[in-house]
Amino acid sequence: MTEEGKNLFNDNAAGSYDASERLFDFLMEHGETALVCENDSAAKEKMNSALKLLNYAVNEAESVEDALQKMRFHVFDVLLLHDDFGAGNGAHELLKALELLDMSIRRKIFVVLVGDSFRTMDNMAAFHRSVNLVVHTGDLNELAAIVKHGVQENKVFYHTYMDALRNMGRI
Repeated sequence: MTEEGKNLFNDNAAGSYDASERLFDFLMEHGETALVCENDSAAKEKMNSALKLLNYAVNEAESVEDALQKMRFHVFDVLLLHDDFGAGNGAHELLKALELLDMSIRRKIFVVLVGDSFRTMDNMAAFHRSVNLVVHTGDLNELAAIVKHGVQENKVFYHTYMDALRNMGRI
């Protein structure tokens, strides 16, 4: 129950519940989620397939505004973003919005930037773009293995730090 006797069921019955704002109400507590930000339908399908193979609940963003709206209500475990996403500087705007997130939230999102100008798993390019991983579009057929490796490497890297935060009651 929330304040004044309101809850999800009352909101839905009253017609004020907007399911588009609560993307993963149905997920169990430990379900992992991913957001795909890609314009090209063939590449988007490869990304979706790879993430589903890794057991992520996948959602797609149609625009930068749509992605920001979805991220407003849910902290995604993985964000796949093509550097040409959206109109104009769409991907850049989304990356800027991620930079403005509180670090305790941003650290929970594994950001993968996909594009033609990157060498897959180039750590310096990822660092330069403030993302966790970069992937060349030519390697999308191997995306499941690449993302799995990147996420595991990230968990190992931050393991001690996250344990310390948990012990201090910060997360």
